[in-house]
Amino acid sequence: TPNAALILAELRLPRALLAIVVGAGLGASGAAMQGYLRNPLADPFLIGVASGAGLGATIVLVTGVPDQYLGISLLPLAAFVGAVAAVSAAYAVARRFANALDVDHLSLAMPGFQR
Repeated sequence: TPNAALILAELRLPRALLAIVVGAGLGASGAAMQGYLRNPLADPFLIGVASGAGLGATIVLVTGVPDQYLGISLLPLAAFVGAVAAVSAAYAVARRFANALDVDHLSLAMPGFQR
């Protein structure tokens, strides 16, 4: 029927394609993080990505900033900026103290195990 074709073409197909693109992006970013950190169990909480994004979004929600500015939604933008700031801070601290700490990767990955 014409209504079913319209629903398929205008509603279901764009959402399905968007879900595929978003899933591929999340998979690629997760694989990149695992490869960069050389840790197959790496997740966004390991270096503060999720926490920084949450902080950025919370700041926008609590401070009462308008929802949009020049047609751009500020909540996801603040979450992205918070995530980048948290990762940058973690990277800066790691670079600063990389030589001062004598810690190997195994002891960081498995803190409960003794050699």
